[in-house]
Parts: sequence; structure tokens; C-alpha cells
Amino acid sequence: MPERANVGGKAQSLFRMAAEGLPVPDGAVLTTAFFASWYARLGRCEAWHALQNAAPEEIPALCEEVARAAAALAWSEDQEQVLGRVRRYFADNHPDALLIVRSSATDEDGVNASFAGIYETLPGVKPEDLDNAVRACFLASLDARVFQYRAQKNITGAAPQLALVIQPHLACDVAGVGFSLNPHNNDYEELVLTANWGQGESVVSGIAEPDTFIVEKHSGRLIEQQLGAKTPSLWLNPDGGLLERRENRGDSACLNEHQIARLLELIKRTEAYHGYPVDVEWAFVGEQLYLLQARPISVYVPLPPSMITAPGERRRLYADAALSKGITLNQAMSPLGLDWINHLFHAILASWVGPIPLYPKPASAFFFCTGGRMYINYSNLLVFSNATKLAKNAEATDTLMADILKSVDTQTYRAAKKPAWVGINMLTRLPRFAAQMSGFSAHVLWMLLFPKRAHRRAKDKIAEVERDLRALFESDRSLTECTDPISRLMVSRLFGQLMPMLVLGMLPAALAVRKPNGRQRRQLDQLQRGFDNHIVVEMGLALFRLGLLLDTDDLENPGETARRLREGSMPVPIQQAWSAFVTRFGFRGPNEMDLATPGYEDDPRIALNQITPMIENRHHANPERLHQEQVRARETTYQTLMGELRGFQRRVLVWLYRRWCLFTPTRDIPKYLITLCNGGMRRKALAVGAELVEAGRLDRAEDVFGLRFEEITKALTQPDFDARRAVQTNTAFTDKVRAHVRHFPPVIDSRGRILRPEPRSREPGVLQGSPVSPGTVTGPVKVLNRPDEKKIKSGDILVAYTTDPGWTPLFFNAGAVVLEVGGILQHGAVVARELGKPCISGIAGIVNQLEDGQVVEVNGDTGTLRLL
Repeated sequence: MPERANVGGKAQSLFRMAAEGLPVPDGAVLTTAFFASWYARLGRCEAWHALQNAAPEEIPALCEEVARAAAALAWSEDQEQVLGRVRRYFADNHPDALLIVRSSATDEDGVNASFAGIYETLPGVKPEDLDNAVRACFLASLDARVFQYRAQKNITGAAPQLALVIQPHLACDVAGVGFSLNPHNNDYEELVLTANWGQGESVVSGIAEPDTFIVEKHSGRLIEQQLGAKTPSLWLNPDGGLLERRENRGDSACLNEHQIARLLELIKRTEAYHGYPVDVEWAFVGEQLYLLQARPISVYVPLPPSMITAPGERRRLYADAALSKGITLNQAMSPLGLDWINHLFHAILASWVGPIPLYPKPASAFFFCTGGRMYINYSNLLVFSNATKLAKNAEATDTLMADILKSVDTQTYRAAKKPAWVGINMLTRLPRFAAQMSGFSAHVLWMLLFPKRAHRRAKDKIAEVERDLRALFESDRSLTECTDPISRLMVSRLFGQLMPMLVLGMLPAALAVRKPNGRQRRQLDQLQRGFDNHIVVEMGLALFRLGLLLDTDDLENPGETARRLREGSMPVPIQQAWSAFVTRFGFRGPNEMDLATPGYEDDPRIALNQITPMIENRHHANPERLHQEQVRARETTYQTLMGELRGFQRRVLVWLYRRWCLFTPTRDIPKYLITLCNGGMRRKALAVGAELVEAGRLDRAEDVFGLRFEEITKALTQPDFDARRAVQTNTAFTDKVRAHVRHFPPVIDSRGRILRPEPRSREPGVLQGSPVSPGTVTGPVKVLNRPDEKKIKSGDILVAYTTDPGWTPLFFNAGAVVLEVGGILQHGAVVARELGKPCISGIAGIVNQLEDGQVVEVNGDTGTLRLL
């Protein structure tokens, strides 16, 4: 079987499928060796070398320069001989046939990157015109789109190497595309076919509205059929060249039941052979069905096998708890990071209900961790409740999830039988749960009645927990020896004694003013923001103050500045400020809930990249001035409202306001302490990794994050334990997830179906979400998938899937914040309110609907986004 390096992704796939007996048309391949001399000559061009690591804005001009050099390349004697043999092959085996010439680059049709529609395909080529078609395909491989797609997919290293597939161009009667899962909802059980008369190019290029058929894979039942206009259709021109266009009538389907059944079996067989979901191009010539191409579906959400039910079985409903339940992480966690989170949450749950399995099976669990994520099995919860009640409980942290649950049919997803932990076993746990609940409630009541004393005690406890954690991590205890003591400490101190603070920080304003008018609602909201000592805001302000000490050269050369900060060779005031910042916040940063993610202390460039836009925009959006304005606005609003209210309402407002002032700023303290734990655990883990590298058990210290705690113990104590293989096994699925998933869905079922909410607004140009921070702002959109992806300028509308505290520096410059996932208690919403930024959340698909530069109006009072 030819190697991918010789024939490229497309050709290798066709070779393999033909060998498997799948109906692939005959053909020939011009291998990468055919073009080697041309690429070698281009390698002497300065623009070619510059392209390998060019910035996106530099790529088009460099590609034009390379293309000019490529157009002047002459055929070598060897190339002319190969082309002659190809022409003779088709003259002998397919006389009078027109040819189709298709690219097959080495990086094309891969599992992680498909390059669909990026490279060139030339139809209807006469054998005598083969030379020109080959040259045109080669020039197309140098197009800016190729290098931009490589950059988007983080494909680095050697530039693309081209091979070409040459086949007879079939005179198709009907053709199209098939997906082995439904690309619109990720359902593994739904096959989707799109088809048109004639050549499939009318479907692939999108010039015609095709027929669409959705088929249930395990039964063959036609679920849905949509007839498209199917005009124009494209047909093979007997004279060669461009395809012939014809107008059609769209009132009849271009596939019959027999053809759909044959396509179903072909695509199922193709998917089974490849072992992953596929996107297939197919064609009928008379009664003969051909498989023209099969490539991996590059964007979909895979599930671990333990979460998947068999075809036709009752489906289970899962919610992604890592998106909004305090984690706010839109990436697959490392095996060690997930194991640590699982240990911590297991200890919390066990303290409330008694001993439970550390890694329960998804089918019987309430909460479980697998595949780099944390999940809640809602099917088991629906045994005790209904979807409407569950939706209400989810609203505070994830309005999108709540909207989805509102449309869920309880009977469809309710577990067929009660999970094993329901019954007598559950009854024995009730006394413990009741005792814990009583203690928690009593603590909340004590804080309500004696807030100042409770606040002083809480501050002492916070300092005590921080001291104990730092002492534990500075001790000689090993990584695995720290796990249980930290879990116990966090359960007893943080969740037992400090979590009640959150309740007091969220006391409802409705207690003060019943049925407030619009102005009073805004006033009450202002009273709950603009506080000093908010830990996340303090972190952003500390970064800004550090930036004021740096000069322009420091910020323009973050790599060099980071090196000097690590070495301690920056000027004394800067070095002292950096040391103080690292001591307080060094363990924090974007995606901080995963132990494998570097924090500020690991890579100062993370901090420098966040500082730069704040300093550049300090005259328009000074973070310190912005914070002080919010403090003054809160104090002024309080005095105003006190002057307007009388009697009982005024006394209630005083009572509430005192508690808001004391406890609202503490809402992020629990996560601060958890990330402090994460920082210490990360340092301990890297020390173990270095030890295993020295012992020859791992290749890099960072590979330790691919092990679980139990495996780390084995790696340190059992000479025959293969740590490298364990890392490879543990990370195989998370690597797959990172390659395929852009955004994790809030709700998904056990056959991969992503559930979405009913649209809230049908007004043209208006998208309806949920209001989480008031105010109205108009500005240009800036869509970010990562906080370091691009700069936020003053007044930009920051649009993100979800955010964590590592995004906070971006909020200072943003005019408003739009979150796809989140609610009033999600980090992004809390920080937006604290900084007085309008914020809305819960608009499904918003990060894909908006583009940078679009001007929108964000209304945080009504939760609407208006396209202007």
C-alpha cells in the first residue's frame, strides 16, 4: 500500500478503499516525487521560506511572489515521460474518456484537517490538455488559502507536498455527498445525504439547493426528506472543459428508496473501515454506484465509549458540568487534571452523602468525569424530577443549558430504571445529608445575623487556609501524599465554612424594593457592584499596575522580557512588582482549572500579552479609573436610594447593603483557593515528571499530566510499569477531542446528538439572550475562542463561548461582553457587572454567527443583541 508521504491523503484513502473492495473508480497518481524538483527550486526562493512561519496578514503577498516563480518552472525530461505514460494508460484502458484531475496533498483529508475545497479539482480534462491541468493544480497548491488554513489548524513545519489523482471523469446521472453522522446536530445515528442530478460539483460548490435525506442508520428508516430546487445541475460536457449547466424542476426526488438503501450500506461500510465518521462523495452512473472520495469529518464531538449507548437503545442525557459549574473550561482536561478535579468533587460529595465510587460508570452515575470533561447524567435526575424543574435550577449558571432543558421531553430521556444507588442505600444516606444541610443552613443564618463578626472570621479562615495550603506545597510531601490532606482541608474549611459567604453575597434585591420600576432595578443592580477586594478584579488591576512600570520595548518583545523576568534581571522596581504579583496570582491564568495548563508563574508571556492592550488603551479605558468610577457610582446610588425609600423598605435596604458590601466581593474566593491548590499540585507534578525523566520513564516532565495519581505511584514504585504507554493510552481520546471539538455543547445525549434551544426571537436582525449585566453599548464585534487569540481594543464587543478569570484583563477594554454559555453567576457575568459592562448570555451559536468588525448593539437590560 503506498505511503501517504508519496501519494497524499486523498490517493492513499482511495487505494485503501479499492483494496477493501469498495467501488472506487480506476485511475492513476502523480506522486509527490513528480513535483519534488519544482518544490526544490522554489525552496531557493526567500518568499517560500518566509511562508513557513508567516503571520496571517503576510501570507497573500508572499504566496503571490511564490506563484510568480512557480509559473516559470519548466517540465523536466522525467516529468514529460511520466505524463506520457499516464496518457497512454488512459488511452489503452479508457479510450475517449475525459479526465478529472484532483489534488492529493500530504496534509489533505487527514483526521485533524480536511482541506475541503482548499486545493484544486479540474473536471472534463482532455488527455492532450493534461499538462496544463497538472500545472494549474500545482499552482493552486501555492494559493494563500492553503497556508492560511494550515495556520488556522496550527500545522507547522514543512510546507505542503502535492500529489495528483487522475481518473476518468464519470458521466454521472445523480451524485452528491453523504455524512455518516448528522453534521447539524452531531447525531451518530443519523446519516445525511445531499444529492442533485448530474455531477456532484453542484452540491459540493453550493451553487444549487440539493435534495436532503436523513436516514436512521440502524433501521434504514427515512426520518426526513427535503426536496431542493436542484437548479442548476452540472453535466459532463462531451467536448471537455467546463461542465454544462442545466435548469431543473425540483418537484421530484433525485434518489429513490433503493438508491438510498445502497448509499446507506456503502457509507456505513466506509465508516466502519475507517473507524471514524466520514464525509463521502458518491455518484450513480446508471445503476452503478461509485465511491469518489471519503475524508474524515474534521469537526464533531466524539464521546468516550462508556458514555455511548447502542443503536436503537434508550438514550441517556448528559450535561457538561465543566462549562459553567464553576470550572468554565472549553477544552479537554489532561488526565491528571481531570483526576484531581474528580478527587476534589468526590470528596465534597462523599462528605454530604457518605462513601461513593471514585469513578462511577456513566450509566448509573449522577456526576462523573471521563473523556477530559465533567458530566451530569440528567437521565438519572429525571427519575426524581422533570426537565422544567431542572431547567430552573440551571438558570443561574447557564441560561443556554436551561433553555435547552425546557424543550427536553422528560419521558424520552428519563432513565428506564432507577440507578443502583436509589433505594434502601439512598435512605441510609439521608441522615448524613440532612445533618450537613442543617449545618450549612445554620452557618448561613449565623452570618446573616452577625455579618461583621462572620466576615472577620471568614477573613481569618481564608488566610488560614491559604497559609496551610502554601505550607503543604512547600513541604517534602510527595504529590500523591498531598492529595488526601488537601481534599480534606478543602471540604472542611472551604466548602464547610466559607461557601455560605456566597449565599450572603447573592441576597436578592427584591427584598428591598418589591416590584421596582426600571430606574430602581438599575439602581439596585449598581448597589451590587463596584466593590474593593474583589479578587479577580484585583488581579486585573495588579497586571495593569505592573504594565505601567514597563516601557514600550518591554511590551514589544514579550519573549525577551519574559526571559529577564524569570532570570530576575529586570530593573528592581519591575522585578519586585513581578515577584509580588507571582506570589499572589502566579498560579492563575486562562484555563487555570487544568493542572497541565501553564499559569503566569510558568510563562510570563501570558501576563505580558494581557498587559499590552490594557496599556495601549489606558487613556481610553484606564482600569483603575474604571474601577473607582464603579465604586463612586455604588456609593452615590446608595445615598440616592436611601433618600427615596421610607420606613421598612429603607431599613431592609440598609440591612441588605451592609451584607452586600461585606460578602459580594468574596464570591470568587472559593475558586481562588482551588486554583491556589492547582498551582501547588502542578509544581509537585512537574517535580515528579522531572524525576521520571531522569529515571528514563518519561520523555518530558510535562508528560506526567498524561498519568493519573494511581499510575504516578506505579511509575515511581514498579520498575515494570510502562509510564510512556500509559500516557499514550490516557491521552489518545483527549488528543482526538482537541483535534475535533471547537466548542463543547452544554447538553448532549448518548448517541452524540447535541440538543439546542428553541429560538427566542424571530425579529429580523435581533438575537435574544438573557440579561446578566445592564446597560446598552454599540460597537464592533471581536470574536475570541482563546484570550490570547487577538487584542481587545477600547469599545470592542467581546464575544466568547465561555470565559474564566484568565480572561479578566480583556474585560477592562471591552465595551460589552456577549457569552454563549453562562448565567448571572458565571465568571464572565460577575466580572462584567463588577466593571459596569453590559453583558448578555445564552444565545446559541453566537460565536459562529458573528464576525469581527460587525457593528452591534448590546442591551444588557433586555438581553438583546441587535445587528446594525
